[in-house]
Amino acid sequence: MKYLFSFLTINLLILNIGFSQHKHPLINNVKIELLKYGVNENMFGGAKLECLKNNDAQEEERYKVYFVAKFHDFSSKKTIDFNNIVLVDVDNKIRYRPIGVSSGDWYANSIKLEEYEYEDAFAKYSLEGIEDFDFFVFPTTKASFKNRKKPKYRYRMEPEHFKAKKGLRLYLSFPAFKTRKDSGNFRIYWKKELIGEFKIQDGKPS
Repeated sequence: MKYLFSFLTINLLILNIGFSQHKHPLINNVKIELLKYGVNENMFGGAKLECLKNNDAQEEERYKVYFVAKFHDFSSKKTIDFNNIVLVDVDNKIRYRPIGVSSGDWYANSIKLEEYEYEDAFAKYSLEGIEDFDFFVFPTTKASFKNRKKPKYRYRMEPEHFKAKKGLRLYLSFPAFKTRKDSGNFRIYWKKELIGEFKIQDGKPS
């Protein structure tokens, strides 16, 4: 019994480390300065995303709604979990997770959900009365943009640490529009806290 107790204790500690430990302190709260937003118009830069609402759904073509913001509270080197950041379509009551995150020439890595070792913030901080759009995508290869022979999958963004600076400028995109000329009122949430909002009318910032 003593050895069994020790074995269970060690395993619980390992699980706890897997969910909570990062190379640098994890940011708990953020403040942003919204700099720019709109619909991605660069067709060669991946303005569209073909995804599925669930594993059995028909494939949809989605246009990327993006925003650029300066994230504060980086007085020391810290880790940010991008999965805490979501975009909510207020009119249609849909909550989107990021397609991708970048800063200059740097791009955040994505990890298949079944291989993600940290706490799933997107699932944890769902909002009451708001539908989660946790989309599936097809794997990509160098030879073919999409590879439908392999199973579809969901993913999360890998948390990343950044050096101390006055503000971290990030670009985030979400599969929120069905056409490039759609309209919508959007709110940006960090976990369950409202940190920004914007409006797009007929595909243009409003």
